[in-house]
Amino acid sequence: MFANREGRFRAEVIEKGVAETGENKLTTVTLKFLLEEEYIENEWRSIIDNPGETHPEITGYFYIEKKDRSINEFQVKSLKEAFGWDGREAFWFEDNVLPKCQVTLAYETWNDKAKLKVQFVNHYNSEGGGGKVESADQTERQRIVARLGSKLRALSGGTPAAAPATAQATSPPQAPPETPETATDAPESSQQEAWQLFTEMAKAKGCAQDVLEREWWRAIKLCAGGISDTALVTPAQWYDVQTKGLAKFDNSGFDDLPF
Repeated sequence: MFANREGRFRAEVIEKGVAETGENKLTTVTLKFLLEEEYIENEWRSIIDNPGETHPEITGYFYIEKKDRSINEFQVKSLKEAFGWDGREAFWFEDNVLPKCQVTLAYETWNDKAKLKVQFVNHYNSEGGGGKVESADQTERQRIVARLGSKLRALSGGTPAAAPATAQATSPPQAPPETPETATDAPESSQQEAWQLFTEMAKAKGCAQDVLEREWWRAIKLCAGGISDTALVTPAQWYDVQTKGLAKFDNSGFDDLPF
């Protein structure tokens, strides 16, 4: 049974692979999700009503390099936050049991056809917002490691991440950042609200995921002083992202996508 509607869902990764996909042979982390809960009216609810029903599935494709062979930093950051990946080795996803997570599903139009896709992946307790899973053979694995290994390590630094404990484990919560006090009458927003507006703008403009991601991080850089960790963005800055940042949404570069 395949997923059939947009929304936020808690999910278990039931199949995973890393391989070069598409005509451009881009390194892709492919994850098949089993949807278990849906976020409805400010609470999580089971996605099935009766024990005998089947949980729906959907497959997400996360391109960690672009057509120019540079690292897709947005995807790397997203996967690190969702699964506790250290960002240094792509095949970590094949070699470890992944924790449960959240996925945001939305329809995308490509070549005049609307298709439900995984728009965003978050860690299991985030408050923000089927197909074939391909796995590389040994030759392809060595080629990917040789091409991307040093680039990923340079981007992520630090020490390798430990394997997640179990499939039910969730990423450890981060300590809330210290942020300066803001005026009580200052307009505020949240990451999820801002992201929703950006996805709606992308759909209205008919642009694809790569353009959406680029404009999302460009707006954060513009409105939040270049912060790369979204946990440090204040509610007032999220309001600026969804107003000032969204006003500068640019659909140029549509042909330079990793597909």
